[in-house]
Amino acid sequence: MALSERDAFKAGFLLRCAEEGFPPAQAIVAADRLVKQSFQAVSDMASAVAKPVASMGVNTLAALALGIPVGVGAAGGYIAHKATEKPIDENDVKQTEMTDEYRRLARVAKLNAKLKGLRSRVGQL
Repeated sequence: MALSERDAFKAGFLLRCAEEGFPPAQAIVAADRLVKQSFQAVSDMASAVAKPVASMGVNTLAALALGIPVGVGAAGGYIAHKATEKPIDENDVKQTEMTDEYRRLARVAKLNAKLKGLRSRVGQL
């Protein structure tokens, strides 16, 4: 037999109270009070969300209906990209930085050689 949400919540709460050593009568009263408070809080939240949505115009709701799936799709794509992204290896980063530095130094050496050649030609004039 499947329990309703309310009964399942109450059963779990009562089992926890039994583990903690609460007397059964006190646990049942506490469970009833907690169930009423939690379901009241959920209904209050639902009405708090429903009132602003109901007061929105048709254009706003249509924009939300189109925008929310796009946003969820973009977020899903970003998460999928991050999940399948190759992890950054420290040695690869070091190798790339070293390669870039060697290339820069090679360019500087070539420019210095050209400059030295130009200076020697100017000195010959």
